[in-house]
Amino acid sequence: MIDMIKLLFLLLLSFNGFSQNHKSPEYIPVGTQKVYDIEIIVFAYDTPLPNAQTYGNKPVFDASLAFELDFKPDDMLPTKKAKVQDDNGQYTIDIDGKDDSILVLAWFEHDASKFQLTSVWDKLQNNQKTIPLIHRAWRQPETKFETPEFIKISSILETENTDKDNNNATYPNNTILGQVALSKGRYLHFSNQLNLIRTQNSLNEESDDFRDFVFSITEREQVKSGEFHYFDNPWFGVLVKITQYTGEEADE
Repeated sequence: MIDMIKLLFLLLLSFNGFSQNHKSPEYIPVGTQKVYDIEIIVFAYDTPLPNAQTYGNKPVFDASLAFELDFKPDDMLPTKKAKVQDDNGQYTIDIDGKDDSILVLAWFEHDASKFQLTSVWDKLQNNQKTIPLIHRAWRQPETKFETPEFIKISSILETENTDKDNNNATYPNNTILGQVALSKGRYLHFSNQLNLIRTQNSLNEESDDFRDFVFSITEREQVKSGEFHYFDNPWFGVLVKITQYTGEEADE
């Protein structure tokens, strides 16, 4: 009986941890908070690695508190009219046409049919010097500049081994890990905290001793809606497009 109670307790902790790292879709009044579609492509350059004897790995970012997103539920509309309460305490539909009467669904992942950068992804795949690794898009509101809400970015499954050991390779080659955030202070900013992890034989071609090379992009730059933004270093790059969504689908 005690073992059963322990098992139920562990399952409960596991469920709570899972739910805390997932952001559920919610409706945002666009009159008080702007909502954006974010599309991101992460790719590696097929370039030589540094000298294994002299290169010092970058820290692997802790993205354990970053949110993961689910696809839009079928029973939730992209937009809807806000409900307001009249003098008699009855809920009615506000149809005055004001922006704050439109609620936009946010915090969900887009499927590939909504991608705008498919042609860019295809060009990267056909380029012998680049290795496309991640192509994602989602909808979210702006978050606070002082406390941005990060979205988790990863090219590996949660079930794969991600325990870090600087002496041996513990990640699949060309792994992307980290988090990104869209925040608003006086201006709109996009934050990258991303690692590329490549593996290489650290001794010679006949040895089985592989090691990780950890590279990073750490940038927080001012961005504008409707424009492309590019972040890179000699080993990998990030292409981002941010588009403000105002709820044009409300009448569709």
